[in-house]
Amino acid sequence: MGIDAVRPVEAWSVYQTLMQDSRVHFSVEPPGLERAWLELTRRPQVAQNRWTDAYLQAFAELRELSIVTFDKGFRQ
Repeated sequence: MGIDAVRPVEAWSVYQTLMQDSRVHFSVEPPGLERAWLELTRRPQVAQNRWTDAYLQAFAELRELSIVTFDKGFRQ
């Protein structure tokens, strides 16, 4: 994130602000997440640095959510 990165104490402030925004929703991990995540990370094209992306994809698929990202490598 370069110059936009914040320290942990600032990150908590951002988090608290987001949680007060009615457009933001907190969702607990859905049932079956580990199994779905495991399947995604077993694919041969999943690189080590894509571990978190696979988690987010599994979470979104099971909750039927859309992922919005500026990460150009996410689709990989």
